[in-house]
Amino acid sequence: TVYGTIAGLGLVGLVLTFLVSMGFFLGTLLRNQWLAVIVLVFLWLPVNGILDTFSLEEISPISLTRALPTLLQRPWKEPEKTITEEPPDLKAVAEEATKFFAFLGGSPPPKPEPRREEFFDQEEFQDLRVSRVVLGYGLPTVLALSLAIGCFCLRDL
Repeated sequence: TVYGTIAGLGLVGLVLTFLVSMGFFLGTLLRNQWLAVIVLVFLWLPVNGILDTFSLEEISPISLTRALPTLLQRPWKEPEKTITEEPPDLKAVAEEATKFFAFLGGSPPPKPEPRREEFFDQEEFQDLRVSRVVLGYGLPTVLALSLAIGCFCLRDL
């Protein structure tokens, strides 16, 4: 959807802005760009693993990456929930009955419906809120930029 695309691009941009601001802060604090990059990499990767373990998709980039397909499908306004599909158990019973009667009648069984790709079946990320992600990355970004500017002003001006 258009909303999902805009929200997805905005969140990816916010995460990249956070990484750049953290790099700027560490570069200002340590005064060596290579050391800042190494420290950022060795801090960023374990933190991502820990956040992914606790399934905090609002803060963890790994979980946020997995939640992105769900976000891309989200419309501007949540649709009203209506039951239009048969329950999965009833659908399975109907398919088995069709196969059974086809077998009794001597005709070949019907071809099964193609399954939907698992890429789009991500029910676990339905509670993802863009506002929580913006707060989870926006506040640390502002804090990192403020600390970098403060460190630069105190030390280098």
